[in-house]
Amino acid sequence: MTDIVARLKNVNDRSLIMQVVRDCMDAAHTIEELRAELDSKSEELRSELASEIEGLHVELNGKSAALKNIMDIIHNENRATQERAKAHTEPK
Repeated sequence: MTDIVARLKNVNDRSLIMQVVRDCMDAAHTIEELRAELDSKSEELRSELASEIEGLHVELNGKSAALKNIMDIIHNENRATQERAKAHTEPK
């Protein structure tokens, strides 16, 4: 690009100027296409991430429920153990 700029400074060549303008317009169009593609990819990624997050959320809820059940079992076992210990230590 710097070669073209240097040539433009030294030459009054209308065809060269028009070529540079066309190249710039092509580059701008390519940038627009790439931005559209990026937006599309970004939307795909957002959708994929949202789906993955939802799956992880469901998995987390399942594991949380399982953990709560385990904690309830441990709590009930501890209470039963305490009651048995209390029954053994109380005078008859």
